[in-house]
Amino acid sequence: MSSSINFRDQALQLISLVPRGRLVSYGQIARVLGRPRASRVVGGFLYGLTDKELHVPWHRVVNREGKVSFREDIFAADDPVQEQRERLAEEGLQIDSRGRFCLKTYGMTDEELRGLFDVEMLELVDLQNHVVGVAPRPLVRSENLLHRGVGILCWNSEGELYVHKRTATKDLFPSCYDMMVGGALEAGEEYEIAALREVQEELGVGEVEPTFLLETLYDGPKNRSFIHLFEVTWDGPITWQEEEICWGAWMPFDEVLEWVEQVDIVPDGLHVFRAYLDSRG
Repeated sequence: MSSSINFRDQALQLISLVPRGRLVSYGQIARVLGRPRASRVVGGFLYGLTDKELHVPWHRVVNREGKVSFREDIFAADDPVQEQRERLAEEGLQIDSRGRFCLKTYGMTDEELRGLFDVEMLELVDLQNHVVGVAPRPLVRSENLLHRGVGILCWNSEGELYVHKRTATKDLFPSCYDMMVGGALEAGEEYEIAALREVQEELGVGEVEPTFLLETLYDGPKNRSFIHLFEVTWDGPITWQEEEICWGAWMPFDEVLEWVEQVDIVPDGLHVFRAYLDSRG
């Protein structure tokens, strides 16, 4: 990277991708990012995490011998060494009699680490919906981090709403029904662009202009997001995204109002739909 700022962002993003139960070293992060002599710099990045960056799994980074090496004078935790050991123990890692974690057992290879770059990154926000950072999708899901999302109501010209059932393989709310399509915003993506992308990907809808309806905060135990709701009108064919949807149908709106009380609706979708009904008066 051309600047220390970019290098820091890249390092924290890469560390955010390290999965539970695995370890990397400071030098390894530096090496994979093309700065092989910057292991101490990587350590400094972790020592200097802000409150808004504590979602980064700093405890999964150790020195080249597999030892915990945080300096208590500059890290916020009262006992960072013990805290790191406890966090790793919770993830199933065992420490040996010399106070080391075995990198041959738990460590990632450089090739594995480089392979993480393809993971989708999502923007993190605060309670005012201001962007405070980015994190990989798996971390956002596992830690239930606050992020941005969109929902789209797809109508036809007859006033019918397209409803569907999610596949059993979805990582969030599998096999539940929904009356809107949607998803999380990718890092740097605008709400309207995300809405258009989602409705095209999930339903095969062509060129449409999403109309913004409302913003609402969903704060649930499995998903926390500021959701912008849009609507589109489409009379063309529907083509499901097979990994997302396993059933769907057009439904008159008055039937939708009864249907949502009879089936298992995704909780965030139901929250947004109720906000939509309230906005209609």
